[in-house]
Amino acid sequence: MSILSVAYLKEGIVLSSDCRGTHWRSVNGVMECRTEDRAPKTFLINSLNIGISYCGNMRLNGELFHFAIKDFVDKYVKSEDNTYTVAKKLFDSFKGNGTLFLVGGYINEEQHIYVVDDKIERLNQKPDGLYLGIKPYGKTDSVLKLISDKYSNVDCNNLSLNDGIMIAEEWVRCAIENEESCGEPVSTLVIKKDTSIW
Repeated sequence: MSILSVAYLKEGIVLSSDCRGTHWRSVNGVMECRTEDRAPKTFLINSLNIGISYCGNMRLNGELFHFAIKDFVDKYVKSEDNTYTVAKKLFDSFKGNGTLFLVGGYINEEQHIYVVDDKIERLNQKPDGLYLGIKPYGKTDSVLKLISDKYSNVDCNNLSLNDGIMIAEEWVRCAIENEESCGEPVSTLVIKKDTSIW
């Protein structure tokens, strides 16, 4: 299991993740775990300025996700798509396989962040309107125990984008230091209305 964090702030959206891939296989009847720290889990659909992060099952339709995402984008993502339709297509293509996706971008200059697992949920909308926040997903036990108190009173309405990046990356680094299934490097994508920055 990986660690993801997302910040949705006035200045932009931050998606941050670790890069450890954990693969189980049977060798002579014995289950063996292999890890490698070069499995990207945050991606950018350049043409649409939409970011995707994932954790959980790394295999989608038999391929490692970082290879399958290119095929998914080539086959299913169209120029008229937006953040919601990309989230819906991920849900329709991969529901029930144990993978959680975060999908972030802008629709008509408004931030849209979706959590896609057994349903599609818009993360930054409540019945009374939009709100700002920051949250970890995936292997979060150690993160929540070790640093959640430190950030429990953060005012996201006044949090700068740089501070949001720092917190999102600190959550990922905390998991990397305390969870065997999480590993370096940290991959962070910042999405603004008209551009994205790694």
